[in-house]
Order: sequence, then structure tokens, then C-alpha cells
Amino acid sequence: MELCHPPQVIVPENISSTFDRLRELAFPALMDNIQIHTEGLNQFCILDTNSREALVLTIEPNHYTITWDGVTMMYSYDIAHPQAGSAISDTVLLSLLDEYEAICSEWLNNAPHEEAENRNTAVTRIRDCLTNQSAELNLNNLHLTTLPARLPEHITVLTITHNRLSELPETLPAGLQQLDVSHNQLTTMPVTLPEGIDNLNISNNQLRQLPLTLPVGLRQLEAANNRLAQLPDSFPPALEWLDVSHNRLPRLPQSIFNNFGAIMAENNPFTEQAMHNLQTLISALDYRGPQVYFSQVDTDLISQNIPAYEAAWSSWIESASTAEAGNRRIAVDRMREYLHNGGNHLDLGEFIPYLLA
Repeated sequence: MELCHPPQVIVPENISSTFDRLRELAFPALMDNIQIHTEGLNQFCILDTNSREALVLTIEPNHYTITWDGVTMMYSYDIAHPQAGSAISDTVLLSLLDEYEAICSEWLNNAPHEEAENRNTAVTRIRDCLTNQSAELNLNNLHLTTLPARLPEHITVLTITHNRLSELPETLPAGLQQLDVSHNQLTTMPVTLPEGIDNLNISNNQLRQLPLTLPVGLRQLEAANNRLAQLPDSFPPALEWLDVSHNRLPRLPQSIFNNFGAIMAENNPFTEQAMHNLQTLISALDYRGPQVYFSQVDTDLISQNIPAYEAAWSSWIESASTAEAGNRRIAVDRMREYLHNGGNHLDLGEFIPYLLA
């Protein structure tokens, strides 16, 4: 269908004429389901037989968006050169570059001194992503503490691993399909994530709960090595893989066994009753649920060793020079988090010079 898989370049007039043709072809009883310029806006809508919005197309300056089957996509159009053959016109591209240049300039101006160089690297990657209209934006290993207020809307893959982010922008690119924010310091996630995400990696952070609303088409969720103490009562029906290993879960909700292919839940402080219930459930002859891998973490042993670790860490921080003290404190925080979570992957690569000092 041309509306959902449009050509590289399209003009607003073509959209309007397409909806006019649809109205002409529709059964008389369904003509009102093809709506043009709804609410007085440059908005076009197709309703299903229950009068619910099945497809919504909204024209904005320099681009238009299509919401269909729970996914929102953005496309460019060229007013000055309707017959242009490029995926995005020079005029539109320059406009986008100017827009993001202003956003990134403000972000650069607010950079801490020690982060300025890496933010410049990030801006270069964003600029290249826009210029080349790349589907993927990679901002890995830059030790970023924040992100620009807006990221390129056209991307479908966003990887921001091994940074120092404590939060993400509330609005992420609407067309995202894969999001990897593992190995950060996230304590919270946006209330709503793009509906098209099918692969989400939020492992190795400091999250106490999963996002309140998970994308309906989510198939793979990696959330190991966080601080999760409970899980939602329900998950997206398409989910096939869930990894919540090395968290603080005392039990798994019963509803979690309805539709998954595999659940990784090793090294959690499960209660004895929860362990018994899990073993009974998955060993039943009529069990048809997911494969479940689970084990307990020995919290008593960890608690016994905490004073010794804390004493060693305090001594190490006190012996640091003024220049090194801050990084050693961050490294200790990371080791402390690893200890309390019972993790199996401790990432201190950026602190190697200080660990060897």
C-alpha cells in the first residue's frame, strides 16, 4: 500500500489526491471512514469498521508522519522540487541540519569540561547520521552524562552503551525498532517508549522497575544486572526472550509463564517458597510454558563480607590523589552495586589507570 510504504519523495498534493481516490473507491456506507483534513488540520484518517483510527497521516512542515498498526514513521517531502530523485532533498536536509545544529550547540555549551571532547564526537556522529540518513545512530563508549534534547527522527536503531546516563529524553525517535542503553547508570526510563521497538536492552543499569508501558511488539527484553525488586503483572504478548538475571526479585509473577520462549532469572534472592513453586510448575507433565532458568543468590554470604569490602574500598579512596579521588569513588560505587546485585559482569574498563595506580 503506497500510503504505508511510500516512494522516496512525495508531495502533499499527492497525499490528498490519494485519499480522494480512496473515497471514490469505497463502498457508499464506508465513504465517511475516509476522512480528509480532519479537525481542520492537514490530517488524513482511515477508520476501521468500528470507527477506530486504523491509519492517521499528518502533514507537518518539511515532513509528514504515518501512524499505522501501532507504529509511527516519518517521511520527508520536497515542495520546491517534487520530482527530485533523492530520499531527502537538499532543502529539507539543510533545514534538518540547522535545526539539530541549534539543539546540539546548546548541549555542547552546557558540557562539563571533562565531557566536552566526547560531546563533540557525539555531535559529529549525529551530524553524519543526518547527512547520510543512516538508519543507525551509535553513541557508544563516550562517557556521556546526558543526551541532546532531540535525536534524529529517522533512525530505527539507537545504541548508547557504556556511558554514564542516569536518564533518557522523554521523547525518543518514533520509528525506533532497536534500543540498546546497557551499561549506563539509568535509574528511570521514559514513561512511554516508541511502539515499534522489538528489541530492548536495558541491562547493567540501576533500574528499580521496568518501564510502565512496554512496546506492544516487543520480542526481546534484556534487563539483567539492575535493582529490580518486582516485575509487571503482564508483558507484551509477542515477547519471546526475557532476561532478568542478577536482580533483587523474590519471586516471579504467575502471568509471566503465559507466552515466553525463555526466561533467564538466575541469581535472584528468591524465597524458598518461590523456588518450590517454580520447580513444581515447570516440572509438571502438562506444563507448556517457557523454558525458565533460575537460581538463588546467597545473600547471607554477601552480607557477611560487606564490612571487609567497605574497609578496603575506603582505604583505597583515601590513598588517592585529588585528581584520582573522584574516579575511584565512581569505581567503588560500581563495585558496590555489583556486590549488592550479585552480578556476573563488572565493567571497570574506564578506570583501569586508577585501579593500577
